[in-house]
Amino acid sequence: MQFFDLNPNRSLYGLMDTARHMMTEALPIKCFEAFLIGLYLTTGILGLDRFNISFKTRFNSVVYRHVILGVKYGQIYGALGISRRNDLSYKPLNGKYDCLSKLIDDFVCAYRNYGHTVLRVRIGLPIIHDLKSFLTINWKALSIQPSKTEKNEYDRELDKIVRIWRQIDVHMTYRSVVPLASLVQPTGTLITSASLPNRLQSVSFRPNRDTSFNCRRSAIQKTTTNIREENSTENDQSVPYAIRV
Repeated sequence: MQFFDLNPNRSLYGLMDTARHMMTEALPIKCFEAFLIGLYLTTGILGLDRFNISFKTRFNSVVYRHVILGVKYGQIYGALGISRRNDLSYKPLNGKYDCLSKLIDDFVCAYRNYGHTVLRVRIGLPIIHDLKSFLTINWKALSIQPSKTEKNEYDRELDKIVRIWRQIDVHMTYRSVVPLASLVQPTGTLITSASLPNRLQSVSFRPNRDTSFNCRRSAIQKTTTNIREENSTENDQSVPYAIRV
């Protein structure tokens, strides 16, 4: 049963708003809803690239579709998602998948063990870390057919899409819309006083006595002239005068 109206062609802002609504309602979800929630919760993690991995399989003349969230941290790959099968959802970042082709091959082998024929695998471009972006997700950057092509050929295509990722500036500036709980730094990094910017040191100097004396003298002269002008105006106003007609 589908509890939420989902449109993959919506902007990232609309999809993340739907993911926030799904977490509030806490209703049963499917793979696409889990993809959006995983995308929302991983927004703001420094150095983490997120991309979609979509599968189209066939079992007993019935076509099935499945989507998961692929993650990349450094040179290590993993996946987040939900499925009835444990080996079709979560792949930890434990160093087992040092390239994208190993991650895809693991999913393809798992489908074959369950009797599914993998018709198509689609991989998108990395998704930016901005919850209020009006950009849409690129779902079809690369499409491979493991059942019709050899393993060496689509492994070459997977390596090609990784090179394209390196040419794209996916690490955009983190804005204030990113939750503070998601701004997680990589493990093993320490924040010390040496890593912080140096404060500007205040520079003090002793003024020259002659210049200070001249400034005081000029200030005294100005005050005396002001007093004289005020006294003169008061005297002028006190003098009686007559109007001749």
